[in-house]
Order: sequence, then C-alpha cells, then structure tokens
Amino acid sequence: MTSKNKKYSIKTRKSIELYRTVGQGSNVNPENEPETPQKLVEWLKHFFAYKFATQYSQKKTVIDTGCGTGYGINYLSKYANKAIGMDIWKRGIYYC
Repeated sequence: MTSKNKKYSIKTRKSIELYRTVGQGSNVNPENEPETPQKLVEWLKHFFAYKFATQYSQKKTVIDTGCGTGYGINYLSKYANKAIGMDIWKRGIYYC
C-alpha cells in the first residue's frame, strides 16, 4: 500500500509527486542534504514542522506519533519537559 501526497511545484515549475509505502518511514536524514527535488521538498517539510512545533513545546510533554528515526522528537526534547516518540516502522525505532 502506498500513500500519495499532494503534488508540489518548485521554482522550475516542474510538478513532482511524493510516494511512500505505509510503515516505510520518511528516510529523512538530518545530516545529509537531499539529492533530488522530491527529497528536498520532503526534507524541508519535515524540518519546518518540527521548528514550528518548538513554540508549542516549551515546558510541556510532547508525543510524536510516527516519529520515524526520531530526529524530530530529539530536536523537540530540547524544548519540552518530556518527549516521547512512537512509530510502527521497526527499522526506525531500532535506529533510535
């Protein structure tokens, strides 16, 4: 089963589609820059979401459902009193 995300347009006016198998994880690596426009869109989308969430995480308990490899909940743990990550993707949890 795959989930199909919305189409995104980039500066070159190319339309791209992002696909992901359910339970596969996002494969976003915060240490490496993305190699393709599709991965760049996903990379920016993930990091913006966690940066945005920091303003609501101050001194609270935060739960990230679908945390993947845990880089986002790790980032939020710097702002929250308690941070919990959960995911059904076993490889991501083992990586954490």
